[in-house]
Amino acid sequence: MLHTRISLEQLRRYRLPTTFAEAATYLRWRRETVQLLTIYQRYFPDDFPQEWALDQETLLPVSAGTYSESELSCLKLIETRLFPFALDHLLQCCEEGERLSTIPLWSFGIDRWNQPLQDFSPGWQLLLLLIEEIENELDLDAEVLDALQLLDRSPGRLSLSQLETLCEQVEAPLTYLPVVLRMLDHETENAFLDPTDEMPCEDLFWELADIELLAEHWREAEVMMQQAEQLTEWLAAEPTRLRKVIELWNRALS
Repeated sequence: MLHTRISLEQLRRYRLPTTFAEAATYLRWRRETVQLLTIYQRYFPDDFPQEWALDQETLLPVSAGTYSESELSCLKLIETRLFPFALDHLLQCCEEGERLSTIPLWSFGIDRWNQPLQDFSPGWQLLLLLIEEIENELDLDAEVLDALQLLDRSPGRLSLSQLETLCEQVEAPLTYLPVVLRMLDHETENAFLDPTDEMPCEDLFWELADIELLAEHWREAEVMMQQAEQLTEWLAAEPTRLRKVIELWNRALS
């Protein structure tokens, strides 16, 4: 009986679609299999066992909506070595018989509207003062409040390009101010920092070109997040340094 069940499961791999919808789904899944194997060979060739090359049991899923052993291995390698994504969510969908054609990405950006102000670190709270009138919600020193009196929050007047030029002339971490402001505005053009829970990134697929793009974006995101951390910790260590930030901001107004 056991051998009969195994044989039936194997035969399902070779059952031909009977409708156009089934054919389209089958071809999409097999295309994804080829794409994942291509990614495997491109990025992790030393981790691909040679015996898998001629083993259909390893290369093809047992049933519709699932992943083969080689596909799962590739997905886990992508998540651990190239860039993070919602692997647990993908596997949960797989358990429910659904393969995700798009890459489910986590958002690492600043989600101001779904995160209470108190959940932000002190350094981020100080930077948020540049774009929001939230000083009454924070416990600020008198010197910080005095510095805020110099801040010009006129909408639309800040020139980021001018600010970038000015910040090239100052030392780190103050030089990272334009990066942090782009993160706050979700204008980094980075797939990990700009999307939000309400507006996720849903147009990237398990294709070599998209994997290459996301690997590059993740490297860039890590750099920007490190720069933002340096600036926010620098501000938190001495909140009166906000005056220097405000001076640069005001000089960059058009």
